[in-house]
Amino acid sequence: MRIQHAYRNYNRKKMMRAAARIQSHFRTWQIRRNFMNMRRQAIKIQAAYRGHQVRRQYRKVLWSVGVVEKAILRWRKKRKGLRGIATGMPVAMATDAEAASTAEEDYYQVGRQQAEDRFNRSVVRVQALFRSHRAQQEYRRMKVAHEEAKVEFGRK
Repeated sequence: MRIQHAYRNYNRKKMMRAAARIQSHFRTWQIRRNFMNMRRQAIKIQAAYRGHQVRRQYRKVLWSVGVVEKAILRWRKKRKGLRGIATGMPVAMATDAEAASTAEEDYYQVGRQQAEDRFNRSVVRVQALFRSHRAQQEYRRMKVAHEEAKVEFGRK
């Protein structure tokens, strides 16, 4: 009787350990699966947001290039400044209409200043894009040269 009781106890403990191990492995697998799903979803959200940022930045660059191209075309075709306003405007104006036209002149001057500011920002953005590309190429070239030198000195 005692031997049977000890054997059954031993067998029961063995089964309980096996069940605990199976449950532990199952829970680990389940948690890992949930974590990987959440990670995949987070990566999708990040990719969508980064794509949105890049597309927005691309629209800015495209707009800047368009502004620069329009200004260059106007300058080449008509030799006029931004917004089609002639750079060499006549100076002589009627003195009786001076008060009424001062507000208009100020308005046009502010508009022209804003257009020039937009143009300057556009030029800077396009230059930065070009310089960034050139800098990346230069960095890659220097990195390759460094790797080649490291390999060459490593052989000697």
